[in-house]
Amino acid sequence: MARNNPITGQFRSPSQRTKAVAIAYAPPNTAKRLPSDVPAALRTVERVVEVLELIGQRRGGVAGSDIASSLGMPVSSAHALARRLLELDYLRRRNDNRKYDIGPRLTRLGVKITAGLDVIAVARPFIAELAAAIDEDVYLALADEHGITYVDRVESSRSLRLSIALGEPRSLHASAVGKLYLGMLPMVQLREHLETIHLDKFTPHTVTDKSKLARELATIRKNRYAVTNEEHIEGVAAVAAPIYDNVGQFMAAITVALPRARFRSDLKARIVSVADRVSEQLGWSTVPPNGKL
Repeated sequence: MARNNPITGQFRSPSQRTKAVAIAYAPPNTAKRLPSDVPAALRTVERVVEVLELIGQRRGGVAGSDIASSLGMPVSSAHALARRLLELDYLRRRNDNRKYDIGPRLTRLGVKITAGLDVIAVARPFIAELAAAIDEDVYLALADEHGITYVDRVESSRSLRLSIALGEPRSLHASAVGKLYLGMLPMVQLREHLETIHLDKFTPHTVTDKSKLARELATIRKNRYAVTNEEHIEGVAAVAAPIYDNVGQFMAAITVALPRARFRSDLKARIVSVADRVSEQLGWSTVPPNGKL
């Protein structure tokens, strides 16, 4: 299944993504640090994890002195940890021999972990939590080179609710999840789609002008969510937000479709937040690779 990279705007097949795997980490300082009275061995484990996370986030490698200053540890301790990780092939020296970078053993471990992740299983508890919180049906959709399809849902307790069939492709120009899919396409592929797509009119609110649709898709790409209002089914509004894999490829979406009268302004932020949490579980990080910690 080809997936779009929201940064580079390129699709990659699963085999290409495995070859190009990169490991994304959360900032070490966001984790809860251990109390000072815990055994030294546990503090050492914590330090090792912090060093690996730091180096995983910094393209171009990290010098031992930078490890020490970033993590607030003695330079000698930083070098000792890095040297041991170097011996174990979890780190490697860059060509200039001054900086440490991700090693082959850690890369192989990352490939094994991400290859075993099932987005449906990973997303399930998050969409269930969202459905309970907002009391609306929440859907998970998977993207491929042909479009995007609903594959899972958690139903609400409401008596008045939509029942959208799983396993069927969604309209690309009239549904929130379809517009999100188009908004994630590379510009070359998007232009090809807009040249060939037939914009069927489902309701009086359906966008059937390709120039207007292109402008909407540019906004969706920027905002990382899509909203539709009675464009596919009269009286129904929807919101969709993207899920990314460990190398930043758009792979799936979380979407909520509900009666327009129940639409709330806070839905967009809540759905984006849940989609981001699922992406993080899949190895994606919002932290810039060269960002300061």
